[in-house]
Amino acid sequence: MVIAIGVTMAGTKVVLGMVQTAGENTQVCRQFLKSLVDRGLKYEQGLLCVLEGGRDSTARRARSSDPPR
Repeated sequence: MVIAIGVTMAGTKVVLGMVQTAGENTQVCRQFLKSLVDRGLKYEQGLLCVLEGGRDSTARRARSSDPPR
């Protein structure tokens, strides 16, 4: 399962989206981020992503410099 949680300026946590998957591979994460952008997620001023667990964490981190398309 992949879950995106945002934090407001007031510190309130908000679930931005989630997807049930068989694995947490790079393709799944990219598609998930793209779906968030398609629904209005803005990242022009930066975006902090925290990855927890998963074997592909290093691969995702290495490819994270390109914005999702």
